[in-house]
Amino acid sequence: MPQDRYFSYKKSQIENFLKLEFKNKFSSAGKISIRKRKKFIDTMTKKVSKQFGKDVLFLINFSKQGFCAVVSPV
Repeated sequence: MPQDRYFSYKKSQIENFLKLEFKNKFSSAGKISIRKRKKFIDTMTKKVSKQFGKDVLFLINFSKQGFCAVVSPV
């Protein structure tokens, strides 16, 4: 049980980190080119693995309203 709590806490930390980075990188969520999306995903992969560990698996889905992030421990 304590491990599940640890991962849920870490999950919320990572989701908040991704939302903050998205707001800093893109001012509006209108049209974001594929090249910028790919670059954002690459940089987030590096930053998240450096800050939270390499055993984190996450998925970023871009939509017209912004983006959705799904985080799960490996």
